Amino acid sequence: ALVFPGQGSVDFKLINELLEFDSKRENLIRPLLNQADEILNDKNFSLNILNNDENSQQFFRRTSNAQPAIFLSSIIIDLFLKNYYHFNIADAVDYFVGHSVGEYISLYFNQILDMENSLKLVQKRGKLMEDIIKNQYDENIEFKMYSLIINPKIFITVYKFLDHYQSNEQVPINERIYISNINSFAQIVIVGPSKLLPSFLNELRSNLKLSKSGFRPFEVPVTIPFHSPYLKNVDVEL
Repeated sequence: ALVFPGQGSVDFKLINELLEFDSKRENLIRPLLNQADEILNDKNFSLNILNNDENSQQFFRRTSNAQPAIFLSSIIIDLFLKNYYHFNIADAVDYFVGHSVGEYISLYFNQILDMENSLKLVQKRGKLMEDIIKNQYDENIEFKMYSLIINPKIFITVYKFLDHYQSNEQVPINERIYISNINSFAQIVIVGPSKLLPSFLNELRSNLKLSKSGFRPFEVPVTIPFHSPYLKNVDVEL
């Protein structure tokens, strides 16, 4: 099986770095980029894919731009593999699956969605997320996600602590720290207001007496509280 990634696990410098090896590679993907510009109704989209400057990085901090770019990155890599290494992903794997926005990429590679509908869907998905945060929460509230790398032996202990906290009715809903993803017994992703997360992590470490080697939190480079009740209305609109 091939698993396509979600937002937060993709470095947009990748495509730029792949193009640096051979200028002809840009000619290979140019028709694809032009098609994406037209579908997304944004002539600057492909420019930001190709560039690697501060403006491009700022562009992709918006989820409505990042998610189409993640989708397109997988197609570009597939093109490179076919044309330069004569390797067809579809012939090499039995199943395509994906995490978060990667699910839409897997639907494309499974030939369930075409490129136009896929790009429009992931763009709308990102825009809905942005709009919910903008319209339903105080403008001063910022969100962050942390990936907690833990010793698998303490998974149940950490999970119970997190689950109790996110279910605690004494904590206002807009101040809760939620479990976003359980990726394995060694990794749990949490999400919540950025101003509350540092103290929460300290509380978690202190209460459970976690060592540095058995508990390592890493900030995920996103500002949208993915896979949490903060975005509960997205699925209705989508």
